[in-house]
Formats: sequence, structure tokens, C-alpha cells
Amino acid sequence: MWYLAKNWLHSFLSDRYQRVVVNGVQSSWFPVLSGVPQGTVLGPLLFFLIYINDIVLGTDSEIRLFADDCILYTQIRNSCYSESLQSDINKLHEWSHK
Repeated sequence: MWYLAKNWLHSFLSDRYQRVVVNGVQSSWFPVLSGVPQGTVLGPLLFFLIYINDIVLGTDSEIRLFADDCILYTQIRNSCYSESLQSDINKLHEWSHK
């Protein structure tokens, strides 16, 4: 069953192309190399639940996840809190590169 789901997801996310149309003038087609198709039912599930759900691992600050966004925050009571928040920001930065 997992093999079928994996193949289905692969075909859903691969071999996609897009172009831009402005005032009736069309660009060439270009491959879409990242992201999930917008306007689909599966898109938010893939993006939110699978793609960014591990972003909360290893952070000490509060983090809130939204459909296509997140907020990282904490109350700064002393310099240790600000150092911890900066550390979490650095972790998110490293996560984004992975």
C-alpha cells in the first residue's frame, strides 16, 4: 500500500510546468522544481502536515504553525531568553536550507 501511495505522490509532484501570461502574451513553459500545486485538496495536506511539520522539533521557543506560515516567539525575561530565541531562529534557518 505504501508503495502505491509513494508512486502516486511522486507523479502528483513531478513533471509539472508553468508559464506566465500578461496582457495575452505568453512566456515559454518552465519546469516547476518545488512546492505543491495550489488549488488542490491535497496541496495543503502535503505542505502543512508533511513538509513543515518537523519544523517544531528541537525548538525551545513557542512556535505556531499556520497553513503557509509559522511564528516563533517567547517572552524575553533576561539575556538567556534572547539567546535561546536567537538559537531557535538559527535552527529554523538551518532547517530551511535542509
